[in-house]
Amino acid sequence: MKLIIGLGNPGIKYLATKHNAGFYAIDYLAHHYNIDMSRNKFKGIVGEGLVKGEKVILLKPLTFMNLSGQSVIECMNFYKLKPEDIMVIYDDTAFKTGVIKMKRTGSAGGHNGIKNIIDNIGTQDFPRARIGIGPKPAEYLLVDYVLSKFTDEEIESIKKMMPAVKEAVTSFITKGIETAMNQLNAI
Repeated sequence: MKLIIGLGNPGIKYLATKHNAGFYAIDYLAHHYNIDMSRNKFKGIVGEGLVKGEKVILLKPLTFMNLSGQSVIECMNFYKLKPEDIMVIYDDTAFKTGVIKMKRTGSAGGHNGIKNIIDNIGTQDFPRARIGIGPKPAEYLLVDYVLSKFTDEEIESIKKMMPAVKEAVTSFITKGIETAMNQLNAI
């Protein structure tokens, strides 16, 4: 069983913001895996299904980004999952918009959602997929940049990379993080 978490902020105000890249990925995966995301549980929106015979839980925490770990730990505890059984998908300013990279472990790198997950689950050793939202322009504060809306061009870049997200997540679910990283990071 694998738990795939997409980070973002709930509510209309944050709907098309860069910080919600993880939510967009979960919506895309739910659609393509035919997983119903209508249950409210674990302080989030959750759905369960099968991907190539493997049980998968998709989770969108509704705790707001900086408290994402509360939702994640509740779900992990309920299903008795280990950190290596989860994958967190989130926005990253280190890559241009539309680039996705996976890694097995790492620090929060200044991302408060990841920091809160690390604090709640007690380790930084869990797989993650980082969706590039582009570097922060000098004139922006980081918080203002990640909460800004995507341009039409950026939305197209995000849409174009979603099939790669699905393939990489499917590979993680069925073959593990090493295979998924090798497959995705080679693109």
